[in-house]
Amino acid sequence: MARVENHRFKPGWPISFQVPTDEDQADDWLRYFAAELHRRGWSASGIDQLDRKENSGSRTVSTGPGNPQFAIRWERRRGGPLKIDARPIGSPEIPLPDIQDFVEAINQACRSRATEKIYARGTVYYQGLAWRGGLWLDDDHRLAPPSRQDETALIGPRVVHLDVRLDCIGAPERPGALRNRLHEMSAFLKSVVMGKEVRLPPNERAWTWEIGARRRPKLRSASDWIFGS
Repeated sequence: MARVENHRFKPGWPISFQVPTDEDQADDWLRYFAAELHRRGWSASGIDQLDRKENSGSRTVSTGPGNPQFAIRWERRRGGPLKIDARPIGSPEIPLPDIQDFVEAINQACRSRATEKIYARGTVYYQGLAWRGGLWLDDDHRLAPPSRQDETALIGPRVVHLDVRLDCIGAPERPGALRNRLHEMSAFLKSVVMGKEVRLPPNERAWTWEIGARRRPKLRSASDWIFGS
């Protein structure tokens, strides 16, 4: 278990500023904070308090094993700007210019609404004819067939892969952005292309039977038999 420290009520914060509400900067600053941590290979732990009138929290940022740390705290009244404070902690102390460089990189990216293209691959599932061949919907979306198909039946459980380039604030947002895009693609395929239910592969277990002289039931993930494993 890792120790999580609450820095919200401690005094002495040499770096202090506010993030305005313009263009959702106050809403997205913590997302850019997570992206900048990932780019630098740093980590953070902390605690948050969420309330109807005001949210607040703090983070202990580690720049590497045995390296100096610093703390960031934040608070925001509902609909107002986001107040950020930062200070070095521990010994030896991290230089203030290093912390300022970190927060300024976040502020600049947040002000410019910077995003990056991140490649991802996901899969949707349906019952019907096998998907054959690749289909480019645009420069960032391609539908592709699986490497193996169930050739024993005309109609059966099928999958189609989606290769996509996602506009993300940073790599930590890739899983959530991919899942949202897969839901959108499922709705598009159902309503425009196939006219049948298309969804993400089921995350559940089911009884299956082996084909052969002795049919033995086997309990395994439903996605295993969909993908043929």
